[in-house]
Amino acid sequence: MQESSTSNLSARGFQVADTIKRIAQTRSVVRCKRMGLVINRVKGGDEEQVRRSAQEIGLETLACIPEDENIARYDLMGRPIFDIEDDSPSVVAATEIVGRLELLS
Repeated sequence: MQESSTSNLSARGFQVADTIKRIAQTRSVVRCKRMGLVINRVKGGDEEQVRRSAQEIGLETLACIPEDENIARYDLMGRPIFDIEDDSPSVVAATEIVGRLELLS
């Protein structure tokens, strides 16, 4: 099983990801072939720092989802994020991630 954890750029987010990784490694309930992170709300020049932070806790950064103003706007208006346009940065990134991780058949 491939496992990914989603985190944001906070130190607490990386601490939680590290805890999840350690639990997955010490418990034999789930066997993972590969573990990594999908980081959300990544701003322009932060991707390299994200990758370094993930590497420090022994996790690969599988993908980064950029910060998307459309999500904040939809949230403010009370609209479901599932209605965000297909060309919105977060939707484009998520679609690429799903394709790359072969989650869709």
